[in-house]
Amino acid sequence: LKDLRNYKSINYPIDKELALKLRDYQKEGDRWLFNLAYYRLSGILADDMGLGKSLEVITLLKSCKTKNPNLIVAPASLTFNWYNEFKKWTPTLDVMLITGNSATRESLIKQIKPGQTVITSYDYLKRDIEIYKTMAFHFMIIDEAQAIKNYQTKNSEAVKEIRSVSRFAITGTPIENSLADLWSIFDFCLPGYLKSYETFKNDALVINKWLALQASVEEDDTIDAVKKLTQTSDFVITNPNKVRSLIGVFAKNLKAFHQKNGDGYQLLADYVIQLNNINPQIAEGIVHPLCDWKRFDENRQNLMKGELKRIAQTPNLSVNLTETITKALEN
Repeated sequence: LKDLRNYKSINYPIDKELALKLRDYQKEGDRWLFNLAYYRLSGILADDMGLGKSLEVITLLKSCKTKNPNLIVAPASLTFNWYNEFKKWTPTLDVMLITGNSATRESLIKQIKPGQTVITSYDYLKRDIEIYKTMAFHFMIIDEAQAIKNYQTKNSEAVKEIRSVSRFAITGTPIENSLADLWSIFDFCLPGYLKSYETFKNDALVINKWLALQASVEEDDTIDAVKKLTQTSDFVITNPNKVRSLIGVFAKNLKAFHQKNGDGYQLLADYVIQLNNINPQIAEGIVHPLCDWKRFDENRQNLMKGELKRIAQTPNLSVNLTETITKALEN
């Protein structure tokens, strides 16, 4: 784990000729690739277009001598680009482009040699999958990995059937539409790392709820934040510590809350009553804006005290919440 975290400081044997042509950020990217490959792990190389991700991959393949062949899968429009990039940067590396009709491709695939780098398209991989399934590769690289963003497509199914030691997904847009895109790419690189799709989808919903709550708190929108809490009871129940950390921020928002919500006390009290049935401890934290009534004019004091009394009359109110309200009314 220490090496995985400190990959920048490890000097892996990058090809000397190519190292002279790499920019600093590309050298860092290659160290990251080498680090994962050394431990037989996989990953996603995500960066903007035009920053040289293909050269980083070429450097990895030139620098690592493998017994098994390596496979690069790309959209059909980019397979010749990949082949030409190899010839440009490392003309001595043994590279084969699989193209042509079915018979030609089958003949080429049967000629694949140990250590050779093979380039094919997603479409050809699907058509020739029965042959590829009998083979074992060391590195498998998929370019424009958003091509497998839908885990139910033939593209996605095909690349995941290939046996390899390390898998790398290259993309400038790991998330095009939703977090489900990212799950499918991870399912290629590290099967099982993000659990099942259904589990991941549920976890993503929790993350989105958490981000929405944070946004409400950061915008000093206490009413909206508490409303979201009442609408996401599953999140409140399963993530009480995270929610409590947000409650602490509410105290900093008291002044803004009182200034903006002259008629918001009833709503806040309603939400506190609902939260009492979900998580009493969180309800206790949220009731404090109502307990800070002594600093305000008589009209607001009466409004807040009235809502505190209404909360206190709630059936099954937690003992701590009852004590908090009683103490606030007595002071």
